[in-house]
Amino acid sequence: MTNLAKSAGLGALLLCFACLPACNEMDDCPAAAAVVPDAACSSNSLQCAYSFQSLSVACDGTSTTYMSSCTCTSGTWACPSAVSCPGVSADAGVDAGSTPDASTSG
Repeated sequence: MTNLAKSAGLGALLLCFACLPACNEMDDCPAAAAVVPDAACSSNSLQCAYSFQSLSVACDGTSTTYMSSCTCTSGTWACPSAVSCPGVSADAGVDAGSTPDASTSG
């Protein structure tokens, strides 16, 4: 491979890395209160931390805090669903005052 070909390949690689932030919609996450399932968002493909309280996967009536993330998809936050257990109320063991939590990515 000639030096010219190597230089051209390296230039293309550097151009690709320079494009990554713009190409992947890398942006700062909004305030935690703004990352809510099905709420509006503007940076498609932006993924932000999200925690929520839900029934335990053991389906024993207790609740736990799950750490996950939401992704801005087509202008709406897509977030994980709460755990559902047959015969157990979705509110069982969940603190009614709990709110989702998000943090800044990056």
